[in-house]
Amino acid sequence: MACAKKHTVDYGGLQEFYNGAKDKYRAGETVEFSFDMIATDTTYDFYVDGEYINAGYSDDRGMIVKFVMPDHDVKVELKTRNLMIEE
Repeated sequence: MACAKKHTVDYGGLQEFYNGAKDKYRAGETVEFSFDMIATDTTYDFYVDGEYINAGYSDDRGMIVKFVMPDHDVKVELKTRNLMIEE
């Protein structure tokens, strides 16, 4: 039985800030990483291939991003917004 192909996750150059993030995952595998560089005056939204991911939160790990790896390469994006700056 051949091993299932692993697909690449493109973290947009931010992988070093994501605790537990791996380069590749097999389709169906749970991708999970945390982000703990959180400022209280900023919102953080995560997207996978443009789709919003509702990140969880843990006092000891920070924001927790979790999704099931599809059968193709994906791009993870982080969009931030400073709440102290008027738009």
